[in-house]
Amino acid sequence: MSTSDAKDLTTLANELQSYIQGGKADSFIYYLYGLVLSKKDMIPEALDMLVKSIHLNGYLWCAWQTLSDCIHSPTQLEAILPQINESFVKNLFLVNLSTELHFSMNMSVLDTIQSMTAWFPNCTYLDGLAGISYYNTRGNFIFPFNFHSLY
Repeated sequence: MSTSDAKDLTTLANELQSYIQGGKADSFIYYLYGLVLSKKDMIPEALDMLVKSIHLNGYLWCAWQTLSDCIHSPTQLEAILPQINESFVKNLFLVNLSTELHFSMNMSVLDTIQSMTAWFPNCTYLDGLAGISYYNTRGNFIFPFNFHSLY
C-alpha cells in the first residue's frame, strides 16, 4: 500500500470512528469502519466492527463477506461464532466459509446445507456448495443428493 493510500485510510478511519463515538453509527458505518480497519491490517479491531455491523443488520452480506476475508483459521472462526446470533444467513456464511477455506469438513456442514435446501429447494448455489463440501470430505460421508440437477 502506498503512503498516500495509508494516509487516506487513516483519515477515513478517523472520520468513521468519530461517527461511532458520536452515537451516529448504523450497520453501514460499522461495516465501512471494519473494512477500512481490515485494509489497514488491524484484523482484531476489524472483526469487532464487522460483528457489530452484523448485529445491527444480519442481512448485510457485504459485512459477512468482509468478515470472511478476515478469518484465516478455524480458531478465529470459533472465537467469533458465539458473538453472532443464529440465523439462516449465519448458516450460509459458515457453509460458504468452510467451503472456501477448506476447513475440516464434517457431517454438521453437510447437515446444515441439507437443512438449508429445505428452505431453498431450487437453489443451485446451495447445490454447488453441497457438491464442493461432499468432494472435500473425500467421500467419507454419504450425502443423499442428486448432482445432475446442476447440469
